[in-house]
Amino acid sequence: WGERKEAAELIISLVSPHEVLAAADYTVVVKGLKRLFSDAHINVAAAAIRATATIAAALGRSFASHARKLAPALLEKATDKSRVVVEAVRAALAVLSSRVPDSRR
Repeated sequence: WGERKEAAELIISLVSPHEVLAAADYTVVVKGLKRLFSDAHINVAAAAIRATATIAAALGRSFASHARKLAPALLEKATDKSRVVVEAVRAALAVLSSRVPDSRR
């Protein structure tokens, strides 16, 4: 579990210093993080959710297609018993709702 958590935290440390990321195909990264949402270890799941929020904040509108796919998984994790996971989900949903506007408008 340590390696999975470190991988998610590495994404956070690489992305967080940058306010904006170049628009590119982040599908592989997002799918990998989404898979970690359901990890048995709560710290891994929370780190993956935080990493997703960090990427979403840096990409803004470019993250909208991923946000629509991730929202159901995040809402499902919002009912988790772990406070660490629920706090990460709340922060991620706040980022998605404020920084990632609906691209269909």
